[in-house]
Amino acid sequence: MSQASTSKPWAANPRKRYRLVDASIIDVKDGNVYQHCTIDLFDGRIHRLSKVSQWPSPGDEVLSWTQGDEMTIVNLAGKFVLPGLIDCHVHLATPPGEDGLKDTMHQDPDTSLLRQPYLAHQILRRGFTTIRDCGGAGLAIKEALAEGLCPGPRLFTAGHGISQTGGHGDVRSSKDAEYQCCGGNVRGLGRIADGVDQCLHAAREEIRQGADFIKIMVSGGVVSPTDRLTNLQYTPEEIQAFCKVANDCGTYVTGKSFHISTYCSRC
Repeated sequence: MSQASTSKPWAANPRKRYRLVDASIIDVKDGNVYQHCTIDLFDGRIHRLSKVSQWPSPGDEVLSWTQGDEMTIVNLAGKFVLPGLIDCHVHLATPPGEDGLKDTMHQDPDTSLLRQPYLAHQILRRGFTTIRDCGGAGLAIKEALAEGLCPGPRLFTAGHGISQTGGHGDVRSSKDAEYQCCGGNVRGLGRIADGVDQCLHAAREEIRQGADFIKIMVSGGVVSPTDRLTNLQYTPEEIQAFCKVANDCGTYVTGKSFHISTYCSRC
């Protein structure tokens, strides 16, 4: 048993083996539908796939695996097996439970974190085995999902979405006071950064805190209180600063933009 398993009891439980029988599979390479297929699963991966059923389909039961572990047989007669879906834009940090979108966006961080496993599980049940969180989800929930502490999809995170002052990630209203310091202010899903130096710092901070990629706001949005949807945000020099940090770290920048063509041309 590994050191990680002994120090984290939830990671010590052996994963089950499954054999899916009588499944229908669409081969995306040749476009054909194959019926009565058999699939062996272990440790979250496909170990063997046969397009001809070699075992009967007696209904759900457990049989002995050749290596001594138990295997669960699942009868999928009349059902299809699909690859896991991927959602490239989610926000785990805004789970349901509030009366409206404004309350959801401003909910307590501890409340949000405790609700995120439920949301991740619901996403998995809908067939999404990989998701890309574009602002809000942190290292804690990513590690919990990876360790099997709670069921959910594979998670890639951007940390906080980085916004200019008054941009799509600035959740202050017009009557809120100015931040008392320059840059680095974190509120909810967003982090504020203005100017090349602050943009470099903010991107490096997100990478340091476990982000897989950088998310920036380059236009207004429907949930930000002080900017219009059509507003352009961040200068080419600021965007280049984000891209430099990402490139230096072997990752990439994704941008939320209403002006898709404008954003692409400025990169």
